[in-house]
Formats: sequence, C-alpha cells, structure tokens
Amino acid sequence: MGERPAGRPWHANTRLDHFCIVTWAMEPERLARALPEGIEPQVFEVDGRECSLASAVAFEDRDFHFKGCPLARISCGQINYRAYVHRGEQTGVYFFRTVLGSRWTVVPRRLWSMPWVHEPVEVVGRWEGSEVRTLDVEAPGAVGRTSIRLAAGEGSEVPPALRSSQVADPALGWFTRYDGRLGRYSVWHPPLEVQATRVVVASAGPLEEAGLVDPGQAPLAALAQRSVEFDVHLPPLIG
Repeated sequence: MGERPAGRPWHANTRLDHFCIVTWAMEPERLARALPEGIEPQVFEVDGRECSLASAVAFEDRDFHFKGCPLARISCGQINYRAYVHRGEQTGVYFFRTVLGSRWTVVPRRLWSMPWVHEPVEVVGRWEGSEVRTLDVEAPGAVGRTSIRLAAGEGSEVPPALRSSQVADPALGWFTRYDGRLGRYSVWHPPLEVQATRVVVASAGPLEEAGLVDPGQAPLAALAQRSVEFDVHLPPLIG
C-alpha cells in the first residue's frame, strides 16, 4: 500500500469494524461482459485453473468523517460489491454497487454521481481478542439480498491469490457514474491482518444480479479482521 499520503480537508477517514471479504470465482469472460469499456478482468490462478474474482466486502463504519470537518461523523453498516480488474497497467477494483445503512448516501450520489444505495445493513461480530468467533452480515433490501454468516475455524484452504495485494490491498477503485462516465478514487490503509474463517452461509444478491455469481454458488473463501483504519481520497476523479 505504501506510505500514507498527506491528509487533505476533503479526504475522509473511518475505522472499519467487523471487516470481512467474501470472494467468489467466475470465468474471466463472464466478468468481462459486466464491465465498462476500458476496464478488463484480472486473471488469477486458483486450484490450477484461470479465473476472475469478485467480492462482497462488509464492515461497520465507525466515525466516518471528512478530515476538514471532524465533528460531523456517521457510523453504520456498509457493503461494497467489487471485482478485481485492471485499466491498462493499473490494477484495482471495479465497484458494481455500494450499500450504506445511512441516509448520507445522498452525499456521494449527488455530489459525485457514485452508485451508492441507502438500505438497512447489519454487520455484527463476536470476537475473542483479535480472533473472530462469528460474523453476520444482513442486507435484505430491494437491490438484492445479501446474507453472510462466518464462524471461527478454517474451511477450505485459502488460495494464495486471495491473499495477494491485488485482492487484499487494492488502492484504486473505478465505478460507473450515473451519467455513464467512469469515476475513480483511491484509498490507504495499514497492512491488513486478516484471518481465514469458515463460511456457514454466503449469498450476495448484487453480484448475482450483475451476472457474476450463480444463486447458491459457494464462495472460494472468506477473510476477516476485527478493525482497520481507512483513508478515502476524495473527491473522485473522472476518467
């Protein structure tokens, strides 16, 4: 991730509690059909075959605020639905949708034309120190239900690709604005210290609606971390 960039008043800072990444695999061609022009799938090797990856990334935002306005803070659940892509030589993620459990979604929607939706999001974790016991995510809204339950203990072995910097630490993200143009922004965070968890239940309606994941398809793996600080470099740029 590199050195932390100098903060600016319009940059945002937040702490992500009960942070988890649940990842599914699909054929690169399948992901390519869902991406805008100029954005292409990254291809990974998992269990001896080539595939592309998409994730539901869920967490509880704690004290999200702009650095120039530290007294105005919000805390709520959030889920990002993203795929791992590249644009030319730049690697990062493409955001299909973000669901936020706060009416403040109006800010990124109206100011920056970001595809954020306000719906109830519940993210609840039980931990023993830094070790997860259970982690539950529920978003039963109209844009496609997401239901995730993780528990202590490893399920299947986590493929090395899912611990790579491209998946665990992407700094750059793209999204399609409501006017059809491409937007982008970047983030910074300290190195993640995620742990593998056992997937009890996992479904992500928006990834199914995008044609990336089949109903009932099992994820490759899930990773979790109790808490991590994030900087979000706003406003997004165009192109």
